Amino acid sequence: EIQNALETSVSLGYERTFLNALDVSAGLRGSLYLSPESRLYHGLCPELSVSYDMSRSGVLRAAYGWKKQHIFQTGLSNVGFPLEFWVLSGKYADPQKCQYAEASYEVDLFNDMLGLSVGAYWKKLYDQTEYKGDILDLLMSEYDLHEKLLKGKGWNYGLTFMLHKQAGKFTGWMNYSLGRSLRKFDNPLYQGVFPSNHERIHDLHLMGSYRIGHWNFSGTFVYASGLPFTAPEYFHLASGQLIIDYGEHNAFRMRPYMRLDLAVSYYFNRDSERENGINLSVYNVLCRSNELLYRLFVDDDGYRFGPVSMPFNLMPSISYFHKF
Repeated sequence: EIQNALETSVSLGYERTFLNALDVSAGLRGSLYLSPESRLYHGLCPELSVSYDMSRSGVLRAAYGWKKQHIFQTGLSNVGFPLEFWVLSGKYADPQKCQYAEASYEVDLFNDMLGLSVGAYWKKLYDQTEYKGDILDLLMSEYDLHEKLLKGKGWNYGLTFMLHKQAGKFTGWMNYSLGRSLRKFDNPLYQGVFPSNHERIHDLHLMGSYRIGHWNFSGTFVYASGLPFTAPEYFHLASGQLIIDYGEHNAFRMRPYMRLDLAVSYYFNRDSERENGINLSVYNVLCRSNELLYRLFVDDDGYRFGPVSMPFNLMPSISYFHKF
């Protein structure tokens, strides 16, 4: 389905510094949105942020505000594949709104050799929309997106931690986040609070790079909690039609996502004006079969419900680069 809409916005901003250390920024954004069905939506979104520079002791930041979004993503996997699709606000859902608050602290350590950042965030979400079907729905001749959407409100909250080595032959960073993303739907069949389709409770990223002479060695490690999904309790044939009865919404999780990538580069020339060299990299060195989604399989042995994984485990590549 092709959708067309019109969005217009105007923003006002104010910034001021007090005592050479306290920065205050305030803003107000007004929006006017005309949906594909010619429905008119409008609203105001205020924002306020404060930053206090404590010199060598670090920087404290805090922010509060509202945001509004007139386009939302839904689908079957939440991993960036064509199993997701974008839908405009209008007949399928109202514009999504968010009230948020966040705070952070940043400081440089050991003569700026290391950078440390910690933060916390909280979000109250309104008019949230999630997809509750599976990939077999797209094969139905009478497919109705309205029947596959759950609508309600939600809460996101969590903590973030980042350590960054910024100087020396060895550089890199570690980023870890702990968070929850919860939803409560208006549908009477979905009582209670559920994890959202894209919730990853733990998310860890490690990246390191070591430079010696013309050589540069690097690696990236990623670990993340598995995404939640809804599993069927049983399925059967009735009058030639496959009937699927699902269990509790998002009550199961995929295996944790884990990947290690390694690379080595040799620079023929590397200065302030240009650089060129050759790079050899290996994607997913651990050959881990990470899961994308769960679906129903039909084969000679009958029916089974299982994971769909990445189509390749290990992928080497070689490239030549020239920057000028």
